[in-house]
Amino acid sequence: MVVLSVFLSCFLWWFAESKPTFTEPLKDLTVPEEESVTLECELSKPDQKVKWLKDGKEVKPERKKGITTKTDGRRHSLTIPRPVLDDSAEYTAKCGDQETKAKLTVEGNTFLQEKNIKKLPLECALGNVQKRVLLYCVLLECKPSFTQPLKNQTVQEEESVTLECELSKPDQKVTWLKDGK
Repeated sequence: MVVLSVFLSCFLWWFAESKPTFTEPLKDLTVPEEESVTLECELSKPDQKVKWLKDGKEVKPERKKGITTKTDGRRHSLTIPRPVLDDSAEYTAKCGDQETKAKLTVEGNTFLQEKNIKKLPLECALGNVQKRVLLYCVLLECKPSFTQPLKNQTVQEEESVTLECELSKPDQKVTWLKDGK
């Protein structure tokens, strides 16, 4: 009985004094821009202090961006509620001399890719607020506008005439009026 008690005491002392290790490492993640992301890991011991790093620089909870860290027993997490492209980086969770790393990739909205921008009316892509304007155009499907207005023409009576106009969007219904009727 004494031997068992000594063994248990030594084991408990060793466990209490041993360094925590990461039993579940961080995982590489790819998320769309503005979609909440949580990086998670697990340590071998509960309630340990974990320092979070982004490309080697400490990340602290930030009220303005809503960045939070959480410890729940052995589980540790870093949450970025609305990541942007600049949040793409290598993230590290560090506990003492132990660490785990993962790459976070934040992908820009797909409608901003070049192939889709070409489909948008030109006026939507002008100016310094290109992204906001493009977002507006995609979500609201910019109303068509005349890119080539009607031109005044003079013809002889009984002579045929062709009136042409061009719209910013293809396949739109056009109603022709004469004198507003």
